[in-house]
Amino acid sequence: MFIVNPKAISLLWVLLCGITVGNLSAAQPAFPLYPHPDRFIINEGDDAKTCLDLDKEIAMLERRTYSYKPPFYEDPFHGGSIWAGTLISPAAYGYLAYSGAAEYTEHARILAARRRIAVLRQIKAYRRCYED
Repeated sequence: MFIVNPKAISLLWVLLCGITVGNLSAAQPAFPLYPHPDRFIINEGDDAKTCLDLDKEIAMLERRTYSYKPPFYEDPFHGGSIWAGTLISPAAYGYLAYSGAAEYTEHARILAARRRIAVLRQIKAYRRCYED
């Protein structure tokens, strides 16, 4: 005979409701976890800029698209923090969390700069700046 534990039913109910509520709240997240295609957002002064001004702004934004942080396996501090965390103190693992947070913010900066450059290139194409 099969006996059902009431705690198991309540746990299952909580999990089911949690998944349902989680799916409803995931429809419009507070901050984007993954990049989504955006509309071209034209700033207020972009219409008054000449082709040369657009080129200058693209050149200024281009350096914001570079990644100054080394990749995970090429960063010597990762190996050092793992070594120190294993042999000396687990607090050294904190560098790995810092590195992940720094990489996330750097990626957000790069993505914002690339989106702005795409908008400026779209404006240049609309004005036929490439025909000169």
